[in-house]
Amino acid sequence: MSGGVYGGDEVGALVFDPGHSSLRVGYAGEDSPKFDIPSWSLAEMFPYCAAVGHNSYTKSAHIYLGKMIQLSETYLSCEVVNYMKDGMIEDWDTFEKVLDYSYEKCIKSESQYHPILFSEATWNARGKRERLCELVFEKYQHAIVKSPLGGDFLLNQANNYLKESQVDIVPSYLIADKQLVKEGDRPKWTRKNNVAEVTSSWHNYMKREVVRDFQQTMLHCSEAPYDEETITSIPTEPFEFPTGYNNEYGIERYRITESLFDPSYIKGVGSTMLGMSHVVSTSIGLCDIDLRPSLYSGVIVTGGNSLLNGYVERLNRDLSSRTPPNMRFKLISATGTTERRFGSWIGGSILASLGSFQQMWISKQEYEESGKSQVDRKCP
Repeated sequence: MSGGVYGGDEVGALVFDPGHSSLRVGYAGEDSPKFDIPSWSLAEMFPYCAAVGHNSYTKSAHIYLGKMIQLSETYLSCEVVNYMKDGMIEDWDTFEKVLDYSYEKCIKSESQYHPILFSEATWNARGKRERLCELVFEKYQHAIVKSPLGGDFLLNQANNYLKESQVDIVPSYLIADKQLVKEGDRPKWTRKNNVAEVTSSWHNYMKREVVRDFQQTMLHCSEAPYDEETITSIPTEPFEFPTGYNNEYGIERYRITESLFDPSYIKGVGSTMLGMSHVVSTSIGLCDIDLRPSLYSGVIVTGGNSLLNGYVERLNRDLSSRTPPNMRFKLISATGTTERRFGSWIGGSILASLGSFQQMWISKQEYEESGKSQVDRKCP
C-alpha cells in the first residue's frame, strides 16, 4: 500500500487464508470470510474465456472448481491443478491468478487500497515467504504473519482404504443409470453414451469428490484409544457409492481417523511422526516454562479435520492425560461449524483489526528500501 497511514477505521484491511481446499478471503474485523474460493482450478482455459462468459477476464483467465465445473462439459478437456502442496504454495503462476480473481471478481477493489494479512503454515520455508512477499509487493503490496494451516490427510487415508477394499470409485459424470445391490455384490450400473474425453486430472478430481463424500459422511473419531473389541459393538452405518454399490461400515470408520492420534496406523510411516495430542504437548514443552501454564489453559481447536464427529472429545481426553498435574488444562473449540472451519481466517481478522497491530504492516517504501527480506524482520 502506498503512503504511510495504515491504522484506523478508514482502511479496509484484507485477510487471506490459503489452504489445500480453498482460499478464504474477507475484511479484517468481520466474523467470517466473505469468499471461499476453491484451490482447485482449471489450467489452459484461455481459449474458452469468451465461450463461458469470462471475456472480461481474458488476461488472467482461470475458472475455479465448484459445482458449476462439474455440471458443464465445456471443461472436461482441461487439466485440474492445485497451487498448494504440503501446506505451502507450490504453483506460483496459478496462485497469482487466484489472487487476480479474488480482487477482480470477489473484492472488486484495487489492491493498493488495502493492507493485507496472510496466514501461512508454521513450517513454511523462508524462500517461499520471501517469494510471496516479492510477488504481492511487485503486484499487490501486503504483509505476512504465521498461523496454522490444515491439509488433505484424511482424504488420502480414506482413498487408500477404499482402494485396498477394491471398491470401484466411479465418478457420477460417467453413470447413466444404476441399480441398488446388496453388500458384497458387484455394482450394476450403465455407462453414459458419448461421454466427452476428459483429462486425467479432471477425472481424478471427480473421483476424489466421491471419496470426500465418504470421508465427510462416514468417518468418526473414537473417544478413547482405538480398541477393536470395543468398536465392534458399535452399530454399523450404510454408505451408497455413485455406482449403486452399498456397504455397511463399522470399525473402518474409526480405524482411519485413529491415525490422527496414533500414527502407527499409517502404513509406511516411521515411529518419529507425532499424533495430535503429542504435537500439542511437545510444542508447549518447547516454550518457556513460565508460558506453559497459560498455553495449557488455552488450547484452541480449529480447522476442517476438527469437524469430525468425536474429534474434540478425543483430543480433550488425550491432552488431559498429558497435562502436568500442577497445570490447568482447557480446550477451546467453537460449537459452530463456520467458526471452527474458518478459525484461522477469523484469528487473522481479529489481529488485523487491532490498533496495536497497525505498526506491523510493511509499507511499499519499506519494501523498496530493504526488499523481500523485510518480511523476516517485521514478521519473524
